[in-house]
Amino acid sequence: SRVPHTAKTFQGPLLVNPGGPGGSGLSMAGFVASALPEKVAAQYNVIGFAPRGVGKSTPALNCLPGHSDPVRPDSVPASYRAERVNRDRAAAFARACGEKHGDVLPYMDTVSAAKDLDVIRRALGAERINYFGYSYGTYLGAVYAKLHPERVRRLVL
Repeated sequence: SRVPHTAKTFQGPLLVNPGGPGGSGLSMAGFVASALPEKVAAQYNVIGFAPRGVGKSTPALNCLPGHSDPVRPDSVPASYRAERVNRDRAAAFARACGEKHGDVLPYMDTVSAAKDLDVIRRALGAERINYFGYSYGTYLGAVYAKLHPERVRRLVL
C-alpha cells in the first residue's frame, strides 16, 4: 500500500512495519502518514507491506488459530507453574507450525524478510529507503541496516 508524497521536496520511500512478528503492514501506511506531522508525511511515499508469511502474502501462515488472540499470558510468568504453562503453549504453537508449514518454515526468518525489503526497494526504483518499525519491526529494520547500510537513508526503530 502507498500513501504518495504531496510536497515538492521528496525524501524517498518510507517503508513501515508494525512488528508482531506476524503483523501485516498493508494498512499501516495510512496510519503512519496520518500520525506524522503533515509537513513531514508530505515528503515521503509511505509504503506498507505484508512480510512473508503474513496477511495477504502467500503462503500466509496460521500455525495455531487463536494463538495470538487477546488475552495472552503474561510474558514474564509470576510462578514456575505459569512458566511451564507458557512453555507448553509455545511448544504447541511450534508443533502446529511444523505440521502445517514445515516445508516453508526454513524461509520464514528475519534475514529473508530483510532481503524482501531490498526487493521492495528495487521495485520502487529507490537507491535508498527510509524505514519506520515498531516492535519486531525494529529488529527487522536493524537487520536490514546491518545487511545493507549503504541503502538506508533514515531509520526509526
